Amino acid sequence: MTLNQREFRSPDSRVKQVLMRLQREAESGSRAIPSFAAICDITSIPRDLRAGLLEELVREGYVTRQGDTVCITEAGIALATEPVTSLPVAETRNPSPHDAESRARMRGSRRG
Repeated sequence: MTLNQREFRSPDSRVKQVLMRLQREAESGSRAIPSFAAICDITSIPRDLRAGLLEELVREGYVTRQGDTVCITEAGIALATEPVTSLPVAETRNPSPHDAESRARMRGSRRG
């Protein structure tokens, strides 16, 4: 990956990132509600994905839109506080260095 390439993130992770940040803002009790654009800046959501993300959040009922600001709903809080599920890790076979199948073959060597 080069420095200019973005790391792949699923759309679900972006939804969860925004909801978690909105929940933190709501819990902090600050009177100033940041705009959706500010939340996206904080969570590093690319500008070209913001409109679709906002539409999805409103359509799914996770946030309500009030002008430029958004407020998290009970459904959004439930999703934001949901524990992260880990994917099952595939068992990897770590071969022994003495295993004939794991050693590198040199040119002219025979399989033994």
